[in-house]
Amino acid sequence: MRKKVSSFGYPIERPSWASFADYIFDSGWFDDSGNRPKTVAAIRHFCLNPKVTDEEVNALTELEDENHDRISLVVFAPDPNQRGETMPLVRVSKRPLGIIYLSPELERYAQSSVNRTVAHEFAHVLLGHYKPEHPDKKVPGFKGEWYRDLPAEKAVHELLAKWGYEKGGHR
Repeated sequence: MRKKVSSFGYPIERPSWASFADYIFDSGWFDDSGNRPKTVAAIRHFCLNPKVTDEEVNALTELEDENHDRISLVVFAPDPNQRGETMPLVRVSKRPLGIIYLSPELERYAQSSVNRTVAHEFAHVLLGHYKPEHPDKKVPGFKGEWYRDLPAEKAVHELLAKWGYEKGGHR
């Protein structure tokens, strides 16, 4: 049986937790100093979830735009104890960026809710919702239950169900 390969010609294998963590945390935009334990645990849970395929986990580290140019994914999870910070984008990458924002408020919720929120955002990325041309990008922020009726949200919730994330809680 032939191994699947990415569009870059690399074999598709699930990255180890260590290499996935390096990819997510080494951007400088993720506070992994111990102030975000539930967020870190949720990312680990996603990476090691057997219902999430190797291809899906690997795809998060090999994003492409419509021209097949590499895109860097930045998970922005700031230190809840810091009022603000300025960072140069060149520190992250010279490539286009896809950014996931994970609020410090996540640390106040149950771990299962944090796990689902992190998986929810990764699902948006895997479904291509980070692309500027995606139609739901023009929709303003969450304003009520109607938001769940958007096609992008329905697709995300189908993926979450496939991965075994329970409904309920936030997102």
